[in-house]
Amino acid sequence: MSHYCAIRLRSLRVGRVHSGHVPRTHGCRILVPPPAPRRALLLELHKLNVPCALGFIRFAPNTPTLCGKLDQIPIPNRKFLYTAAHKNPAIELHGRPTFAAIYRTVDHCHDVLHTARNGSFEVGPTIKLSCSYEIHLPYGNRVALRLQMGTGPMDAKENDVSNIIHEDVQALCRGMELSLEDGESKWRHCSQPGDPLRSVQIVSEGNSVRLNISIAAKKNTSAMWLKVWWMDKAVEDIVGHCDYGWVLSGDFCISAVREAKKAWRQAEAECVRLGGHLASVLNERQQQIMDQLLIHAPGAGVDDVYWIGATDAVHEGEFRWSDGLPFSYAHWFPGWRKHSGQPNDDGTSGQDCVEARREFPPRPPPGTATFMWNDRGCREHNYFVCEKPSVEDPYEASKILCNETIVLSHSHPHAIVSSPGFPRPYPDDVECVSEIRAPLAHTLKLHFEELLTEHEPQ
Repeated sequence: MSHYCAIRLRSLRVGRVHSGHVPRTHGCRILVPPPAPRRALLLELHKLNVPCALGFIRFAPNTPTLCGKLDQIPIPNRKFLYTAAHKNPAIELHGRPTFAAIYRTVDHCHDVLHTARNGSFEVGPTIKLSCSYEIHLPYGNRVALRLQMGTGPMDAKENDVSNIIHEDVQALCRGMELSLEDGESKWRHCSQPGDPLRSVQIVSEGNSVRLNISIAAKKNTSAMWLKVWWMDKAVEDIVGHCDYGWVLSGDFCISAVREAKKAWRQAEAECVRLGGHLASVLNERQQQIMDQLLIHAPGAGVDDVYWIGATDAVHEGEFRWSDGLPFSYAHWFPGWRKHSGQPNDDGTSGQDCVEARREFPPRPPPGTATFMWNDRGCREHNYFVCEKPSVEDPYEASKILCNETIVLSHSHPHAIVSSPGFPRPYPDDVECVSEIRAPLAHTLKLHFEELLTEHEPQ
């Protein structure tokens, strides 16, 4: 920042801050007042306009930089929760962004996300509180919940242990109101002071649930409380025999790796460390499985981008999978009406690695319904999708592709031919023929990257 400035937000229950409050400098820090114990400060961005080349806003270190227009920012990135755990909280302004935001104090348990495989938490005891929790497990796992609520001793007759709960439709709850959202399904229950302790068991339909808890009891009444335990329940048709966090795709298990973004080669090295490679996608069914895995990943957003295992770094235009399987299927982004079709590398821009994404500039969100492919510079940092074998030898188990015909042209001058099951040895009792056709007045040049012939006695 060439001209440093710092201003401090007023410590209010509800407040507003905008670019008119900031000196006309090319950078500033808006200091956020530390929240009181068991409280937090929620800041929500309502207006933004700054070209990304000229500036941005950042809510805290190691958080996304926000630039462009507000409708280009994913909705989850437009807000930020400052808690007592944040040291010296501040909003960073780079350049001169036009913006407006509203901030308000909330309870410390506002919009809490849990992604652990199992765990528990407690709410209360208190007579006034507003909390929201989301439990989001990897795709292919349901959430098995157990809830305990109330103020009195356990009454066996009132004990409700069921996966089907009748909705409590009281208009006004003078105690603890609990609402549970499971996809399109919703359930509401009111627990009032003096009610017997109630235990409820629920198994979700999807891989995430949301709990909204509001406690508004009268003074001089028993404090209300809630205990929640959860654990994963695998969906065998989706997970198969794969490890937790992985789902079955053909003869492989695949997983979305979101801990840190990496360049393509570093992502491939991490997948090798995990026992496999960057994921290959061999048909439409595997593409659909990957779509579901990524769309339903914990913390997923429409702007997420993932590396997959395809690259044409060896020969421009000849894409191949890092696991050695044939490149027999593609899901390229077709482009907008007049431009941006993929792949669009002209051989000089270094776009040699393939990423999967739902959002394609210049169009803003919501993006496409599927993760389409785009060739990109391999040094860009993305999340990535890994695969590892689900069977002892996935190459041997894969379907053998035989008797293919490859037609070369001016726009497609190269092709890769491999033996069935490559990189494994040629299978027994199989005869395959690959026919390669070149345009008139052209000859074929063969380059063997690997050639191994077996000598068998007559």
